[in-house]
Amino acid sequence: MTQIFFETERLIARSLDMTDLKDIVAYRSDPEVAKYQDWKNFTLENGRNLITDNLKHRLGDPCWYQIGIERKDDGVLIGDCGLRIFANDHHRAQIGYTFGKDHWGQGYATEAVGALIDYAFHRLGVQQIMASAHPENLASQNVLRKSKFLMKNETFEGLWPGDVVYALRIN
Repeated sequence: MTQIFFETERLIARSLDMTDLKDIVAYRSDPEVAKYQDWKNFTLENGRNLITDNLKHRLGDPCWYQIGIERKDDGVLIGDCGLRIFANDHHRAQIGYTFGKDHWGQGYATEAVGALIDYAFHRLGVQQIMASAHPENLASQNVLRKSKFLMKNETFEGLWPGDVVYALRIN
């Protein structure tokens, strides 16, 4: 059964299931989408594994949990956001996001990330959120800056080598 975590003006953030498999693989296998990710060839098997692993957990568990992001007006899955609560400190988390190329530049990532931040701080008790972006991925860094993240001069567990690190603390 699909669980809705939060909604924004244009988006619904919900659990993923196997009906999302083709859509997830379609946008994650696009070379332009994968350019700054930790995968290069996202297959049907990768998609099945992502969804299967997700179904074993709940949002807020100390692991990566991917949230489907769909448009309210037509129900199309346009991307996903990930939240990982740190196992050694449940007040700290890491986020990531992936959106289909056709949905870039429309403010969807900023809208989804902003709502995910609010959810993590106010529903899950998170006090600090980390994120990282490839130095050449200026669009992703802009999403983080618009979401009030500050660039940090540090590393954290899970950081991809060479990424720019951002952090946000609850006020």
